[in-house]
Amino acid sequence: METIEENLKELQSMLSDENIKNIVKGFKELVEIPKTFENYQKIVNYDTKLRQVADCLINERLIINSRESKNPDNNNDIRKFSTSLIYLKLLANKITYPKRIDIIQDVMNSPCKEEILFNYALSEDEINKRYRKLALNFHPDKTNRPNTPYSLQGDHKNLGWMFHKRNADELWKITIEYRNAAKGQWDKLKILNKDDISRFSSEELEFNSVSYGLQAYKEYRAACKIVDIAKQLKEQVRLRGNIALCLYVSNRLLEAQLYALSAIKLISKFSRYYVP
Repeated sequence: METIEENLKELQSMLSDENIKNIVKGFKELVEIPKTFENYQKIVNYDTKLRQVADCLINERLIINSRESKNPDNNNDIRKFSTSLIYLKLLANKITYPKRIDIIQDVMNSPCKEEILFNYALSEDEINKRYRKLALNFHPDKTNRPNTPYSLQGDHKNLGWMFHKRNADELWKITIEYRNAAKGQWDKLKILNKDDISRFSSEELEFNSVSYGLQAYKEYRAACKIVDIAKQLKEQVRLRGNIALCLYVSNRLLEAQLYALSAIKLISKFSRYYVP
């Protein structure tokens, strides 16, 4: 907890007291929760919740930063902010992973595996209840409703994919910076400051690179979904190439190849219309 609180001190100027309080509370519950099979899902949920909170806070700062992009100090703040939050995500993983392994080993070594694993009835009512709970989390995009003017729908789509692409481009630059730092190539840093990240080990720098790479992938994918609907061929190909690169540096080699192949397939299928 001391490491967590020290890391949060660097975020005090950028986070509300309520946000810091919730993060500390989440980590405390994660550390103290007993390692039992009944608590396995809770452990996973705590880890997921902490990661989601960190990602949401990073995205909020990116949105604010995009509005105030003319101020260079904002770029430095968002990098320090994102680095600290990503380090918290790494700590959450370090806490939860051993707990999950211990629980699985206990179950595998237990003579009462069936009683532990299957003591809850999966009834039709429970399945329907779960379905309704998930359904509440999804709703149609209001801008895509039939009664929305077509001009507004088009404007929304164009603004949407460009917003996601700008965020992804920034995240990708930081991905490469951390990748170079992990290799000890400090002279290649153009955005990050060596003094701010030299305290991290090469493994932590690599982890940060992968984390930023996956965030960039999500933003490029969000942009790609919009241009796919709009059938903007040039951007469809370009974004798939960007997605493939993000997945490649994040060690998702199979998915990277699939996106690269899909870009090649689009070029091949619509070669008459494709202009690089």
